[in-house]
Amino acid sequence: MTERSTGRACVAHQTASAKLVYQIIKHEQRASQSRLIAETGLDRSTVRRAVDALELCDVVEEAVDLSDARKRVYFHIGE
Repeated sequence: MTERSTGRACVAHQTASAKLVYQIIKHEQRASQSRLIAETGLDRSTVRRAVDALELCDVVEEAVDLSDARKRVYFHIGE
Protein backbone atom coordinates (compact mmCIF):
# COMPACT_ATOMS: atom_id res chain seq x y z
CA MET A 1 0.00 0.00 0.00
CA THR A 2 1.37 3.41 -0.92
CA GLU A 3 0.91 6.65 0.98
CA ARG A 4 -1.41 9.24 -0.48
CA SER A 5 0.57 12.17 -1.85
CA THR A 6 -0.41 15.68 -0.84
CA GLY A 7 0.44 19.21 -1.87
CA ARG A 8 2.02 20.04 -5.20
CA ALA A 9 3.02 16.42 -5.81
CA CYS A 10 -0.63 15.43 -5.63
CA VAL A 11 -1.76 18.34 -7.83
CA ALA A 12 0.78 17.28 -10.48
CA HIS A 13 -1.13 14.02 -10.89
CA GLN A 14 -4.56 15.66 -11.29
CA THR A 15 -6.52 16.46 -14.45
CA ALA A 16 -5.87 19.58 -16.49
CA SER A 17 -9.16 20.99 -15.16
CA ALA A 18 -8.06 20.49 -11.55
CA LYS A 19 -4.69 22.10 -12.26
CA LEU A 20 -6.41 25.11 -13.83
CA VAL A 21 -8.81 25.49 -10.89
CA TYR A 22 -5.85 25.14 -8.50
CA GLN A 23 -3.90 27.92 -10.22
CA ILE A 24 -6.85 30.31 -9.97
CA ILE A 25 -7.50 29.54 -6.30
CA LYS A 26 -3.79 29.74 -5.50
CA HIS A 27 -3.45 33.11 -7.26
CA GLU A 28 -6.63 34.63 -5.84
CA GLN A 29 -6.35 32.92 -2.40
CA ARG A 30 -10.18 32.76 -2.36
CA ALA A 31 -12.67 32.00 -5.12
CA SER A 32 -16.35 31.11 -5.34
CA GLN A 33 -17.63 28.29 -7.49
CA SER A 34 -19.38 30.78 -9.79
CA ARG A 35 -16.14 32.72 -10.22
CA LEU A 36 -14.23 29.53 -11.04
CA ILE A 37 -16.86 28.61 -13.62
CA ALA A 38 -16.70 32.08 -15.20
CA GLU A 39 -12.90 32.23 -15.27
CA THR A 40 -12.27 28.69 -16.51
CA GLY A 41 -15.21 28.14 -18.84
CA LEU A 42 -15.69 24.73 -17.22
CA ASP A 43 -19.12 23.45 -16.26
CA ARG A 44 -20.30 23.27 -12.66
CA SER A 45 -19.79 19.51 -12.28
CA THR A 46 -16.23 19.67 -13.65
CA VAL A 47 -15.35 22.47 -11.24
CA ARG A 48 -16.89 20.49 -8.37
CA ARG A 49 -14.84 17.37 -9.26
CA ALA A 50 -11.69 19.48 -9.54
CA VAL A 51 -12.26 21.07 -6.14
CA ASP A 52 -12.99 17.66 -4.59
CA ALA A 53 -9.70 16.33 -5.95
CA LEU A 54 -7.82 19.39 -4.68
CA GLU A 55 -9.35 18.98 -1.23
CA LEU A 56 -8.04 15.41 -1.17
CA CYS A 57 -4.60 16.83 -2.02
CA ASP A 58 -4.89 19.12 1.01
CA VAL A 59 -4.27 22.27 -1.03
CA VAL A 60 -7.81 23.69 -1.07
CA GLU A 61 -10.41 24.08 1.65
CA GLU A 62 -14.13 24.71 1.22
CA ALA A 63 -16.11 27.10 3.43
CA VAL A 64 -19.53 28.70 3.51
CA ASP A 65 -19.66 32.18 1.98
CA LEU A 66 -20.54 34.43 4.90
CA SER A 67 -22.42 36.84 2.63
CA ASP A 68 -24.69 34.04 1.30
CA ALA A 69 -24.84 30.72 3.16
CA ARG A 70 -26.09 28.94 0.01
CA LYS A 71 -22.76 29.57 -1.69
CA ARG A 72 -19.37 28.00 -1.13
CA VAL A 73 -15.94 29.57 -1.39
CA TYR A 74 -12.61 27.83 -1.78
CA PHE A 75 -9.37 28.84 -0.13
CA HIS A 76 -5.79 27.94 -0.97
CA ILE A 77 -4.04 26.25 1.94
CA GLY A 78 -0.57 24.88 2.40
CA GLU A 79 2.84 25.66 0.95
